[in-house]
Amino acid sequence: MGGSQPTRWRWTRAEWDALSFFRLLAVDRAGYELCGVCGWAHINDLHDDLSGYFAEVLPRLHKRGLLTHADVRAPGQKRPIWVYRITERGLAVMDEAAPKEHKPVSWPRTEDTGGAVYAPRRQRGALRMLREAYDDPRVPERFGGRGWVSGRELGARVDLHNSNQGRRHRRLPYISVDGTDLHWLVLWGFAERVKDPDGAVDVYWRVTEAGRAVRLLDWKTLRAYD
Repeated sequence: MGGSQPTRWRWTRAEWDALSFFRLLAVDRAGYELCGVCGWAHINDLHDDLSGYFAEVLPRLHKRGLLTHADVRAPGQKRPIWVYRITERGLAVMDEAAPKEHKPVSWPRTEDTGGAVYAPRRQRGALRMLREAYDDPRVPERFGGRGWVSGRELGARVDLHNSNQGRRHRRLPYISVDGTDLHWLVLWGFAERVKDPDGAVDVYWRVTEAGRAVRLLDWKTLRAYD
């Protein structure tokens, strides 16, 4: 995120990079879609794509009125989970500091998040794989129900998904899943686990009703990063 920095603001490099990133998301209609518009991102997304530490940066930019935020915590979570988006003021500051022609940017039409929930990238992938297993008629019924898969079976699904990513579905995100991701889903009620009574497999996993119903924010990749 290059460009000369404005003299009227005392920017840190992390502030400049963060606001530049949010401008690019809004202009490119990338990131998460929330409140009727794209351009939202969680701090984890900045850490994935940028160099720097942003834990104090985003609240500071929000306090200046350059970013807005929305709470997208999962049911049962006590602390807010913030995603951020550039404001009209933030875009004006960036356009003055680093002029760049771009298409018009849309602004949130409502403050209603529609119940959308943020989950980290790996946990989103894990839930997606469990949902697909639940809907797959080829998965045999176990424990009196559908959708139960072992870790090995889930891993095979992940491998197939990632193989397709490089061929027919270029924009499909790569997925990586391990036990930590699955335990996160269990902790928030989006998945369940059961030990194999026969001992042939340690644990089976399945998406819960809450996990099938929840609307997770889905990341849309920047075209510049495709």
